[in-house]
Amino acid sequence: MNNETIYIVTSLHRSGSSMMMRCLEAGGIEAVCDKDNDDILNDVYGQDGYPPNPNGFYQSPRGLIERPDFVEYVKGKVVKIYLTDLTKLPPATYKIIFMRRNKNEILASIFKMTKGRDAGKEQENVENSETLIPNILSELATRQDMSFVQVNFAQVVKNPLIEFAKLKNNFGIPIDIQAAASMVEPSLYRFKLENL
Repeated sequence: MNNETIYIVTSLHRSGSSMMMRCLEAGGIEAVCDKDNDDILNDVYGQDGYPPNPNGFYQSPRGLIERPDFVEYVKGKVVKIYLTDLTKLPPATYKIIFMRRNKNEILASIFKMTKGRDAGKEQENVENSETLIPNILSELATRQDMSFVQVNFAQVVKNPLIEFAKLKNNFGIPIDIQAAASMVEPSLYRFKLENL
């Protein structure tokens, strides 16, 4: 493994970033995350037997990016960073996996998670994603320390071995493909476009 590289999983909310984090962790990359709040978050956002992320949220620790030792602390590891926070990353060497998901599926998942309440900025970002995402990627394109790959959530669920093989062989993510793929649970793909 290239211990100088920082592996990032990013996305809009409800796009499979937590699933990807779990898979990469199982595949052999140490995950930097705060798992202490997982039960609390599932209780707050869960209802009627619906835990939004039963396998964990893999949220990065509060204030992680602002740490003066951020690069040293996370290099060689994988961390989840929300899409709009990528511009805050300090200079380093990054490989960034950008999880993509159908916008209507994301909104349905957000609606369920927030019990129909206004989801505020999250929902606004999804609804404006056709503008938001190109703007962020355009801003980051000027940086020489970042490489990106876009991964479709539905395709990972459908063909995990193929998708993780691509990440390893085409993008240089140092994982055990079988171990990573084994963590994908199709039953947790609960908001499919054809069922909405």
